[in-house]
Amino acid sequence: MQTVYVVALICTLGSLIVWGLLRFLPSRGVATNTVSTQYVARWKNAVAEICSAIRSFRDQGRAIAMALVLSVAGHGSFVLAFYFAALTFFSSEEIPVLAAHLFLIPVGMIVQAGIPTPGGLGGGEMVFGFVYQLAGFPFTAGMLASLLRRIISWGLALIAYFAYLNIHKDT
Repeated sequence: MQTVYVVALICTLGSLIVWGLLRFLPSRGVATNTVSTQYVARWKNAVAEICSAIRSFRDQGRAIAMALVLSVAGHGSFVLAFYFAALTFFSSEEIPVLAAHLFLIPVGMIVQAGIPTPGGLGGGEMVFGFVYQLAGFPFTAGMLASLLRRIISWGLALIAYFAYLNIHKDT
């Protein structure tokens, strides 16, 4: 867990430093100077796209901050949903504490993203079982919590789908 924490901290600080330094570059020079170098001729299109994104968003600090807040809220809600799903089946002594979930669940989400089934179905439950097991807790606790969280997500999506259908029926 310490390794995950250190890597996340380095990535966050590195992103903040790069974002801060980009504010001092002139708008036109960001794309032209970077793409024209001979070292990136092979990656010219990819670098041009990155530079275009930098130019588009570099002066949108407030929008970026709001997107970051929404992202953190979404991930925090996912972790809370997972934690409470685990508490549905097991006592608080049989599952990791909430603070540990803040580290374990994002790792499981990253691994689950690489599973080639829709939404990591099936493999995601196995991943979270293994994540719990690595933390010294029952495999079944992680697996059942992931399954219940998935069922809750599907239920909310179904409610949203019917609300969507009802809204468009009136117009």
